[in-house]
Amino acid sequence: MPGWALLVLAASLIHSYLLPMVLAFWTADLWRRRDAGWRLLLEMALVPAVGLAGLWAAGFFVLDTGFAGTRERFGEMQMDLLAPVSATVWGWLLPDLPDTGHVEVNGSYAGLGALILSGFVLFVRPVRRHWPLMVVLGLMLAFAITHRPSFAGHQVTLFPLPERLVEMASALRASERFYWPMAYALMVAGAVGLVRVAGPPLAGLIMAALVVVQVVDLQPGFRRLASYFPPDAPQMAAQLQHPFWLAAAGQYTAIRAVPAANQGPYWEPIAVFAAQRRMVTDAVYLARSDEAAKERLRADVLARLAEGRPEPGTLYVLRDAESLAAARAGQRAGRDALFFLDGIHVLAPDWGDTR
Repeated sequence: MPGWALLVLAASLIHSYLLPMVLAFWTADLWRRRDAGWRLLLEMALVPAVGLAGLWAAGFFVLDTGFAGTRERFGEMQMDLLAPVSATVWGWLLPDLPDTGHVEVNGSYAGLGALILSGFVLFVRPVRRHWPLMVVLGLMLAFAITHRPSFAGHQVTLFPLPERLVEMASALRASERFYWPMAYALMVAGAVGLVRVAGPPLAGLIMAALVVVQVVDLQPGFRRLASYFPPDAPQMAAQLQHPFWLAAAGQYTAIRAVPAANQGPYWEPIAVFAAQRRMVTDAVYLARSDEAAKERLRADVLARLAEGRPEPGTLYVLRDAESLAAARAGQRAGRDALFFLDGIHVLAPDWGDTR
């Protein structure tokens, strides 16, 4: 039980898609151990509670709305049925087949070596204790395919889902990811099947050959990943170069981006600067955000700027014409300064009092 509790806690803190996957595996294991008595009841109460505590610590319950995101919904980011054998941008030994074209496609190809290894699953005979695991893997695969299965990019709606259910499921809208547990399970079971068919010595040689095939096939994918993480200096170069920023870091404790937005203009250099200088900031990139809360924040900050009521110790980055106009309207003569630095408009309240 402690192992499952720690794993569920870690999943709840790392990524929202991992948590239901881990809980599904825990449920399968729970069913396998269903005769464990009172300890099982204690585990059934403790493990979900630990998961909820992790979600709370990660800020999940801060949101009132926005769980479904702002783009595609459930059934629009599903796994194409050809995705596991479509090399896409990851491999070059198999062709790139037509797909759904959604923004997070290309996540189901495991490599030719892995596919060949998975084929040996045909030589594995399921035993009774594996059925709960097979059931949850099947359910996750069905969730990945959704009620709108796709084949070579052609989608068909098998049955409509209630709008409320679609809204809830859209919290996990990139459902293609739920194929991954099945892919890993097939590789593990395939390795077992290979050993049973060929015996340990020959199976080891075949496995080594499959590793070579895998490495050769995935060269495009390796190059793609390398381009994401090029060698960098130990310290990230500052994108905000003007001397003003260093001076401001000594006077202000917070830097607010106006209007509030998720992954809005200049969010990255502002966030890096704030992190390096230990300043509070709302320049962020979040997986999910509450649109209603953002609208309230935008209205409040615009009113403050227009009325000359800036928050104490806060520097304002003005990201649109409306925010700049409000700052100019509420600028207090002799106290507040407006700058245009590194391509960014900045309002520095009470700047004149300390210069």
